Amino acid sequence: MPTPGQLDKLLHLGAFAVLGGAATIGLRRALTLRPGAAAALGALCSAAFGALDEWHQSFVPGRDASLGDLLADALGAALAAAAIAALLTRERTAA
Repeated sequence: MPTPGQLDKLLHLGAFAVLGGAATIGLRRALTLRPGAAAALGALCSAAFGALDEWHQSFVPGRDASLGDLLADALGAALAAAAIAALLTRERTAA
């Protein structure tokens, strides 16, 4: 059973995986980017949003900014973006 701190990091990772994957798909379609470029930009934008969110939390009473949360955000976004890019590349080469 994960500790509350571990669970928090897993939730950050999962939420930003969804964001990173969605951003990758959206950017690929909107900008007609190659899968790798869409993944890099999707992960970067998602990680930047995570940084902005952590900065914002530093001003909210009872909340604090956490480098660990930011790292979990960035890792989740990057893993999902890379997985989406791999699937898109595989689909493209199979066609």
